[in-house]
Amino acid sequence: MEINIFPLPSTKGVHRYIGTSFLGLFIITYIVCAYKVAQQLIGEDKELLCFLAAKPMFIGGYAVLILLLHGTKQCLYANFEEVK
Repeated sequence: MEINIFPLPSTKGVHRYIGTSFLGLFIITYIVCAYKVAQQLIGEDKELLCFLAAKPMFIGGYAVLILLLHGTKQCLYANFEEVK
């Protein structure tokens, strides 16, 4: 028995756009936050360097988030898996 904890989104109506818009808003917010952290670390007067430093910060943080979500999903599937 497999319990679907992360179901596929609905493909009808407005519901299919809610998840996509939320993800887009999350990614834009995360990029702005990475840029602001780079400004704090490097200095506000060096805009190009802040922009270049924000890219690896965004990619690394996003990779950690994906790994955490994948690990959570695997743990939940392992806990709910039926013993045969």
